[in-house]
Amino acid sequence: SKTEDDRNPSCSSICWNEHYSKATMVGCVLSLSIQLTGVNAMMFYSNTIFRDLEIRSVDITAAIGIVNFGSTLICLVNLFYFGRRTLIIGGYIGMTLMLTLLSSFCYLGSTIGIVASVMLFIFFFANSASTVVWLYNAEIMRDKAVALSTTIYWIGGLIISLSVPYIYTSSSVEILFLLFACLTFANLIFIIVFLQETKEKTQ
Repeated sequence: SKTEDDRNPSCSSICWNEHYSKATMVGCVLSLSIQLTGVNAMMFYSNTIFRDLEIRSVDITAAIGIVNFGSTLICLVNLFYFGRRTLIIGGYIGMTLMLTLLSSFCYLGSTIGIVASVMLFIFFFANSASTVVWLYNAEIMRDKAVALSTTIYWIGGLIISLSVPYIYTSSSVEILFLLFACLTFANLIFIIVFLQETKEKTQ
């Protein structure tokens, strides 16, 4: 029979007990990786980052919201056909490529390239980090561990919101997105190594 700690593991158990610690580590890194894609930099500072384009930055912000909504609906369908690990890996590959292209198009000053890269990035984000990561975490982690990963997510958001203006003003927008591309690629490697498929599996 299950012990009390099996039914309701303590905070120390979810971090140090061998039965829970790996899942807690994976979930926390995944939660932080959402922020490290740079999506909130686009959301929070789109009016500043895209102010020199040939179209209004407010229109880009509105388009991001529309694409994000539509892509999330597509993801809900994809979840019936593809595994969580497959969707997450595919999304992070796509985001890495789009962030790299976005950095290049920002350097070249190509409005069409920038807009296309951003919209495709949002599509890949909505089909992986935005939705599937949270579902995956709920499937592999205990309640307290999910709370910990959510806390780390918001701490990461605070760090991003404070650091992005400094990086933007001290370097350039293309360097900013190239940095996020490198961080997303690093998280992709982590995902390939540590994530196991959970679709149609029980704990």
